[in-house]
Amino acid sequence: MKKRILMCAESSHIASGFGNYTKNILQRLYDTGKYEIAELSCYRDITVPKNEPWKVYPVAVKSNHPLYNEYASNEANQFGQWRFDLALTDFKPHIVFDVRDFWNFLYQETSPLRSFYHWVLAPTYDSAPPKIETVNTFRNADYLCFHTEWAKNSLVKNYHYDSSNIGLILSDSIDHNIFKPIEYSKSHHKNKFNISSDTFIIGSVMRNQKRKLIPDLIATFAKLVEKHSDKKLVLYLHTSYPDGLGWDLPSLLLEHNVYNNVLLTYKCPSCEHFFPSVFRGIKTICHKCQKSANIASVRHSVSEKNLASIYNLFDIYIQYAICEGFGIPPIEAAACSVPVISIDHEAMAEVGKNIGARLVPVQKIFREQETNANRCYPDNNELLNIMIEYINMDLSSLNSLGKLCLQKTLNHYSWDKTAKEFENLFDSIDITKKLDWNSSKKSVDTSYSVNTKSNNHRHIIYDIIDNVIKEPQLKNTNFIEELIKSANDNFIMNGQKAIPFGVESYTRILETYLRSKVSLEEMRINPTIQLSDKLTDFLEYSKK
Repeated sequence: MKKRILMCAESSHIASGFGNYTKNILQRLYDTGKYEIAELSCYRDITVPKNEPWKVYPVAVKSNHPLYNEYASNEANQFGQWRFDLALTDFKPHIVFDVRDFWNFLYQETSPLRSFYHWVLAPTYDSAPPKIETVNTFRNADYLCFHTEWAKNSLVKNYHYDSSNIGLILSDSIDHNIFKPIEYSKSHHKNKFNISSDTFIIGSVMRNQKRKLIPDLIATFAKLVEKHSDKKLVLYLHTSYPDGLGWDLPSLLLEHNVYNNVLLTYKCPSCEHFFPSVFRGIKTICHKCQKSANIASVRHSVSEKNLASIYNLFDIYIQYAICEGFGIPPIEAAACSVPVISIDHEAMAEVGKNIGARLVPVQKIFREQETNANRCYPDNNELLNIMIEYINMDLSSLNSLGKLCLQKTLNHYSWDKTAKEFENLFDSIDITKKLDWNSSKKSVDTSYSVNTKSNNHRHIIYDIIDNVIKEPQLKNTNFIEELIKSANDNFIMNGQKAIPFGVESYTRILETYLRSKVSLEEMRINPTIQLSDKLTDFLEYSKK
């Protein structure tokens, strides 16, 4: 029997770091022929063409879908929560794995079907210290893997983590058949994009997010332009705008007077043409078909081949952020033989050293309130000095730096290598140590009388779990700890408002969990049960 493996992911069809990770790992696992593969595809709806050879369960729905209000009612649904258990009952995986951020996979820990699958995590661990709830969730994984050695060492050595479930380093990587140097001169390549061949291009590829130091990069670049007005200098920001809570790019460009020195990528949705341009609003005229072109984004992305063309325009590449779980763009740039500048901090430092990047020292470590983690501010003055050094460097020396980055990237990062690590891990897992998906129905006991008069909320909740729900593993989860804490506090916070919380509150929540378990057990035992007509399209897509 082939092992059935379910990956919970952003989506293999989108051009994000997690999307590329999903596509490359699942394709290689599928190609072995050893497994049945499925993907819980979080940023996919039923209108997205399916090109993958493995089973795909779409999570998202459009705003006109009958279930949209339900989908939008819980933020965790966009990460897969509302479709996860349905996918489990249909696919019946032996192994579930996830490589995303902590908040993306919490629901996988508390599923009523948790005892049927091995749970493998390779979370993005981007700063220390982790929160208590993060560490507790890590302990409940069957195997805890990492994207970097730094992350593993930080958790194990600095936080006295019991390493019994510690697994492998499962690095991100890139497709070296796509991300590679151009076979002709960089000058000719710039001319193809209507950029003067003597323009020095400083590039950066990143999401427009709070943790990305776009304001610092623009401000430092502005100082460079002021100091070297004799040179043609361009900052190419391949980023999105607008993007949720992202930075206000037009204001930053005007503030630092570099409006005409910063390029963004525009892409036409009609003819797929893409081109660099100074900021011309969210939309501008397509150079090719004269229709409307938008600033490129994750959901409106250029192809990997075209992204490689953009990297090859750069004379140097800069990765600038307060933290990274890994950071794929630097290795994409290095693979295109572009010298890389990154930051000497945690995961960024590890990846940077592996690819031969120049590292900007950290000026200040600060504690971020939202995550309770240490973040870094790099030394912008030192970045400026490095940029000055590079723009004045002769072409031969600059090319040598790029070639060094390329060779080190080839030595360290390969999807084939990472996929082989996954393969070895999955092959080593003894699936008989979890319940068989065809085993008899798991029991509940709704007749059991729970003593809710006790003042010991932990005792009451544990009593319900042990004798009614009968899922003892729940007791070790953050879900249950939060119920106990809120009951002891006698309130929960909803924004700035305190909501009363007591025995009735948590028994209502546990009753909902119990009903979910009963329903899922019926679906597991009897696959002929008809789901609501509103869910038909979800399962029909998975059969394509």
